[in-house]
Amino acid sequence: MAMDNMLLRTYANFDHAQQARSALIAAGFSADAVSFTAGEDEAGPVTGNFMIDRAQDPSSDRRTPDLASGYDPNETQSTTPVAWGSSYMLTVRAQDDEQLRLAAEITDKFG
Repeated sequence: MAMDNMLLRTYANFDHAQQARSALIAAGFSADAVSFTAGEDEAGPVTGNFMIDRAQDPSSDRRTPDLASGYDPNETQSTTPVAWGSSYMLTVRAQDDEQLRLAAEITDKFG
C-alpha cells in the first residue's frame, strides 16, 4: 500500500482515540486497517512527581527526606495526584483518496 493512503492521528486522551477508532470501524473501515497504539512518557509522571519545596511549605517539619529509612515528605503533605503523560496513535490504511478523506473527516471530530 502506498504511503499516500496512510493517515496518522495522535490523541492525548484515550477515550477520544478509542471513539475515533470505533467511528472508523462503524463507517466501514476494517479493524485490520485501523492500528491503535499507546505510548507512555518515559520521563515519568507529568504532574505529582516532584518533592515539595520544604523551605516554602509553612506546615513543613523541615526534616530532610530520607527515603531509605521510609521518611517521604510527600506522604504527609497535600500533593498533586500523579498523572502520566501518554499519547494514543491511530494509523489508518485507506484504499483510495476518497477513503483517506473520509478517515480524516471522521478522526478530526475527536480532537
